[in-house]
Amino acid sequence: RHNFDWKLIIAQIYQESHFDPYAISTKGAQGLMQLTEAMATEMGVTDTFDPHQSIDAGVARLKNLYDFYDNATGWDRVYIALAAYNVGVGHMLDARNLARKMDLNPDRWTSMVKTLPLLSQYRYFRDTIYGYCDGKQPLKYVRRIRSCYDILNYHHPGP
Repeated sequence: RHNFDWKLIIAQIYQESHFDPYAISTKGAQGLMQLTEAMATEMGVTDTFDPHQSIDAGVARLKNLYDFYDNATGWDRVYIALAAYNVGVGHMLDARNLARKMDLNPDRWTSMVKTLPLLSQYRYFRDTIYGYCDGKQPLKYVRRIRSCYDILNYHHPGP
C-alpha cells in the first residue's frame, strides 16, 4: 500500500521489537512497530499491541516521513526517513541544519552520518532547536535495519 519493499518493513519490525507484539521499550513505546502514545493517537491506533494496527500505523508513519524528505532520493531518502522514525523529526532537523552549516548536503545519508553524532556534544547541540540527542542511536538503528534487509534480500531476491 505504501510501496515499500516488504523486506525493509520486516527488517524494521525486527529492529523495533524482534517480532514481539507485546514489546515495550524503556521509553514506553509499544508493539511491533514501537509506537509512542502520541504516534498511536495521531495515527488512530486503539490497541498498540494489535499487530495489524501497529504495522499499519508504523508503515504509514514511515511513509509520511519518506514523503516529508522529498528532496532526498533513493536510499538516502529511505535511511533519512528511518532515522527520523527512530530519533524524531526535530533532531533530524537539527542534524540537517548542522549539515548545511558544515557545507554538507542535508539530503545525503553520508552527511547525516557525520552530523547526527555531533548532536551529543555541547558545542554543537547548544545552538540547536531541539537540543541534546544521542545521535549515534539512529545510526545504529539504520545500520541494523540495513544489515537485516541485506540478509533478507540475499535469501529472497526480487520483490
